Amino acid sequence: MRATILDGARFDGGVLATARQIIEDDLGSKGRQVDAYTLREMRIPDCTGCFCCWTKTPGECIVKDKSANIARSVVNSDIVFFLSPVTFGGYSSELKKALDRIIGVVSPFFETINKETHHRARYEKYPGIIAIGAMGREDREEENNFRAIAGRNALNLHSPFSHCEFILEGARREKLKAKIRAMLEKSGATK
Repeated sequence: MRATILDGARFDGGVLATARQIIEDDLGSKGRQVDAYTLREMRIPDCTGCFCCWTKTPGECIVKDKSANIARSVVNSDIVFFLSPVTFGGYSSELKKALDRIIGVVSPFFETINKETHHRARYEKYPGIIAIGAMGREDREEENNFRAIAGRNALNLHSPFSHCEFILEGARREKLKAKIRAMLEKSGATK
């Protein structure tokens, strides 16, 4: 089992740092390989929309920077964690840029899935996705938007499963640990 963590927290510390540490400790203690990326510490330019990742360098962005490592790690993982503050119902800009830059992991050709048009899979296997959104307070509308975005990303990335969970800033570590362990159990990551 291999996991990738895309840490989209804008600042060090806080509930997302605790969540990341719990995930790394739990999976690491079971001998799982975990590739973790602190996106705020990486200079990831915006996607230029050149589509070279579909045509000239299939599966890889033509811009040579650290996002190539992220795309490779995502494709080779069994599970990917999106960690992000919920920002107006969406991801942080750090996580959004990283996800934009890995669009080449899907094919430029289309197929119909559930009566919708989506990109075909480029590879035989894709990872499951667990999205964890951190919030200062509960907000059902923002939760619904975040859940919808995470679900659409999972569908577009041909994920075999996806799960979305919310954690509140200031949550006690033990409560957070129980919630994350339940997510890991549900995903099969702890087997």
